[in-house]
Formats: sequence, structure tokens, C-alpha cells
Amino acid sequence: MWQASNDTVQVHTSTTMRATYLHELYQTLSMNYVSIQDRVDALKNLKEVLKPYHSKLTDNMIQLTNREIDLHLRGIKNAHLKGLQNRIRNLFWQFAKKPVFNPEMQLLTKIKKDDTSSPYIMSCSACKCFYILPISSTDEVLGKSVIENYFTKCKKCLDIENESWIRKDLELYKRMLKLLISEEERQPTKSSIIYILQPSDIGYLTDKIWKHQSCISGSKNDLELELTRFCINKNWTPWNCLLVTRQEANVLSKILDTETKYDKKFKMGASQKHAEARRYFATIPRFLPYLAEDFDVF
Repeated sequence: MWQASNDTVQVHTSTTMRATYLHELYQTLSMNYVSIQDRVDALKNLKEVLKPYHSKLTDNMIQLTNREIDLHLRGIKNAHLKGLQNRIRNLFWQFAKKPVFNPEMQLLTKIKKDDTSSPYIMSCSACKCFYILPISSTDEVLGKSVIENYFTKCKKCLDIENESWIRKDLELYKRMLKLLISEEERQPTKSSIIYILQPSDIGYLTDKIWKHQSCISGSKNDLELELTRFCINKNWTPWNCLLVTRQEANVLSKILDTETKYDKKFKMGASQKHAEARRYFATIPRFLPYLAEDFDVF
């Protein structure tokens, strides 16, 4: 309630509106004289409320709700479902009393509060649970300041997400990038593009563009593969390179004439790979200045 000059103004927040909705839903579920259609609609609304949460309590309630809906559809009389309905109502009452699901219940519990700070309500964007903590707290649930994490996930959800991420080993691409930089630094001319490359960029070139195999021999030996220049007289770029073995790279570096080095079919295949690399790296802003230059190899 806000005190105005002449009257009080009632203010609704997201938590009070949620508490009101849960209260009205509980009253509907507690009504004895209600049509079957209204009862089924109330049960469907209950399922929508429980859907974001995954716990033993909510899972049990969803199972009971589905069971009652199924029995209504089969034409079972309401008088034979009193026990099931009472169980659903009692479980929903337990659900509504938990501050995790209904943060307004926190105001009714006896919790020692800091006089210098008021409780702060945070909703996890993943599990939809509520956490009520002091504004200045650095708590175990969120990991850092509550204010900074208002629209983020709780620590439990972050731990689950961290375990489920698929991680890719980039050590191979780090080695290839290091080798590429060392080889280019020995060249009379080199492009600064090699210093903005990331291991993930090398990984895309190797796996997606060149299919993780030498374009000459088809070798897939990780310890032998490296990226070298397609046209020796031009700076190395993702659209002026070949994936070959170290021995093949040494042979190619000794042949300066591109016309005699590659046949027509090979040059056409390499040109398609280079065009594909151009399209991909054009989506990365840091490569745009280099794409603006003319790297036509033919």
C-alpha cells in the first residue's frame, strides 16, 4: 500500500499478482459444486503453473492432475473422485506455502532480517524458482550480487548447464595456429591477419572447409596437417590457403609458379573452398578489413 495525500493506493507487483492467482486457483480447486468442464479447466491451469518446475512435489501433482482429467474424460462421477481431489488440493497448498514458488509467503515466515537492507526477490530464468535475499548479499545460490543476477540463472541451473555443454578440444588447432604464425614470420611478406586468428577459426577451416584431410593426399593425420599458402606470392589468408601435410607443404613452397603447380581441376576445387571461407569469415567483423582487399588468386 502506498500512502497518498488523501488516500491509500494499492500497488500490485509481479509477486503479489502471482500470490493472488494461486489463491484464486486454490479456491477454485476447493469448490464442491462446480461443473466438470470448469474443474478440468482449473486442473489444466494448475498444470501450467507447475510446468516450469521439476521437483518431487510438482511431479507428483502433475501425475495426479493428469489422472483426474483422464477419469473425468472417462465419465467417472465426481463423487468417486473426492479422495483424489483432496490429495491434489493438499499438495497444492504445500506448493503455495513454499517461498520458492510463492515469494509472498516469505513475508509470513519468521526470518531474522537485517535492519539496513530489505529482502530482494530474484527469479531464476531457467527453473523459475524465486530466491529472496538481502540486496547486499553475495550468496551461495547466485554466486555474486543479487542485483547483477536479477535476470540470470541460479547456481544450481548453471551447474547443470555447465555439465551438459559439449566441449571441444582446441589443442590441435592451437598447435596449427602456432605453426602457421611461425611459418609466416619467416616469409618476406606477411599479413597481420595471422595475429587475429583464433583456434576456433583454424578449427572451422580444418573441419568445415577442408574436411579435416589433406587436399592432396587425403591424409587425416593430426600431427602432420598444417595450413599453407595457395598462392606463394600473396599473403596467407583463410581464402588463400591449403590444408596439406608438412611434407607436401615443403614441396609446394619450392614451386613458385601457380600455373605449373596446380592443374585446372585442382584450382577449381580450391577456388570453391576459398569462396566458402570468404562467405564464413565475412560474418566475423574483425576480418572485414582484409576482405575489402583484392585476394583474387587467379
